[in-house]
Amino acid sequence: MPHWALRQTLIEAGAHLVSADDIERVERFSKPALEYEAARERAAIYPAQDRGLLEIAGRDRVDWLHNLLTNDIKSLSPGQGCYSFALDNRGRILMDFNVLADEEAFWIDLDRTLIPKALAHFDRYTFCEDLAFSDRSDQTVRFFLLGSQLQGWAEAIGAGAVLDQELLGITKITLDGVPVRAVRHDVAGLPAIDLHVPSEQAVACWRSLMKAGQAFGVRPIGSRTLRTLQIEAGIPVYGQDIDETVLPAETNQLERAVSFTKGCYIGQEIVARMKTHGSVARHMVGLRLRKAPSQLPSEKLLLAEGKAVGRLTSACDSPAVGDVIALGYLTTPWATPGQYVRVASDPPVEAEVVPLPFRAATAV
Repeated sequence: MPHWALRQTLIEAGAHLVSADDIERVERFSKPALEYEAARERAAIYPAQDRGLLEIAGRDRVDWLHNLLTNDIKSLSPGQGCYSFALDNRGRILMDFNVLADEEAFWIDLDRTLIPKALAHFDRYTFCEDLAFSDRSDQTVRFFLLGSQLQGWAEAIGAGAVLDQELLGITKITLDGVPVRAVRHDVAGLPAIDLHVPSEQAVACWRSLMKAGQAFGVRPIGSRTLRTLQIEAGIPVYGQDIDETVLPAETNQLERAVSFTKGCYIGQEIVARMKTHGSVARHMVGLRLRKAPSQLPSEKLLLAEGKAVGRLTSACDSPAVGDVIALGYLTTPWATPGQYVRVASDPPVEAEVVPLPFRAATAV
């Protein structure tokens, strides 16, 4: 984590930090039950140091990026954004990210571990275009503000209008005189704002946000609680639920990630063929694990009638459901709600296929 002053401030606030793939993130601040209750009942803040930010500038950026991704980039006006996949020529997902359109550039919001991969992919498909790529992750700190009662806190910091934006819409605000980009990003199925703060102002902005949040019962949360909320909302995460073995049609994300009217892009033929013929061999599903042990299962294989029929990708102990729940992939015959499969653990754990999301999205 390059933002050392903020790092110390978070530790003083109770942050327990963990590292993976050279990326440090806050796993928790306090007991998971307290963090979860704050996000579900009031509002919470997550320091999203695991998110990266790439800038793509240059006069050819629109056509070039449009031809590279699954979503319709040409339709974005400044202040708008979309979620998209980058595919290989077999139609498999190399990475996912949000594309945010500014007046002079695109901002690519992605998992920070994917930055080297993204830059290599962009470089591979850059020939004589006028383009400039810049990693802005060290210059920008990200705070996710989220919760069912976010509106009052957002208004107190001058960001109330952000919640009136369409998803991934961008609003420029000032926070104690600091220019901040505020993005409507419902990252966990709850109303949420993603603040992009200049690194040198991160500590001051954190303190300002926490002070303003006291009147609304705001509590800081870590990645564990955020992931629980995401799984409950049926939101897959790259590296856990999506990887290079997965096709777009298998993810349940076609509506928000893929345009079927934009024309050609890398992998487009496979995506179009699967939509036309409905030939999807497996689907992402929700699973409710019956009588699961307190320790979440490490075994990923899913069985039915003695045969492997899928895999579990991520799981959590869900307060909303009252059971261990999971996301995973099942072959089409077994992917219908009401079916039962088993996690190949010792002892085996029964899992019911249930509709996604586990928890309905919260509207503003």
